[in-house]
Amino acid sequence: MTVRSKRDFASAEDGGVTVMTLFMVIAMMWMVGIAIDLMRFETTRARLQSTMDRAVLAAADLDVCLDPDNDPRAVVEDYVAKNGFAGQVTNIVVTPGFNSCTVTADAAIDINTSIMKWLGVDNLGTQTDSGATESIEDVEISLVLDVSGSMAGTKIGQLRTAASEFVTTIFG
Repeated sequence: MTVRSKRDFASAEDGGVTVMTLFMVIAMMWMVGIAIDLMRFETTRARLQSTMDRAVLAAADLDVCLDPDNDPRAVVEDYVAKNGFAGQVTNIVVTPGFNSCTVTADAAIDINTSIMKWLGVDNLGTQTDSGATESIEDVEISLVLDVSGSMAGTKIGQLRTAASEFVTTIFG
C-alpha cells in the first residue's frame, strides 16, 4: 500500500496550477520591483534636469551674468543645492559677451536600487547637461562727437583716439 500511494502521489495532477501560480506571482513581484526602481530613477533624473535647466536660465540672465558683483556659477550651485542636489554639479562654464551670456552646466547622479541590486545592478546613474544663452540682438550704438571750435588743439586728437578705441572695442 505504501508503494501504491507513492505512485499515486507522483502521477497526481492536483496542485500543479498552484505551483505555476506561485512562480508567476514571484516573477510579477520581481517585475514590479524593477519598475519601482526605474521609476524612482527617472523621477530623480527628471527633477535634476529641470533644476539644471532653471539654474542655467537664471545664471544666463544678462543682469546677473554681466554684473561684476554677481557670479553666475554661484547662482547655478545655489539653485542645485536648494533643490536637494548639492554636490551633483560637475562642470559650469560661463561665456560672457558684449551683449550676450552663455551658461552651460553638467551634473551627474547615481540612484541606489532596491530590487535590482539582487540582480547585480547596485545603482543607476546618468549625466545631465543644460545650457542657456541670453543675448540682445540688433544693438544700435550712436557715437556723438563734438568737433566744434572748443575742441581745438590736443582735444580733437584725443577724441579721435578715444573714438577709434571705442569702435575697436565694440566691433573688435
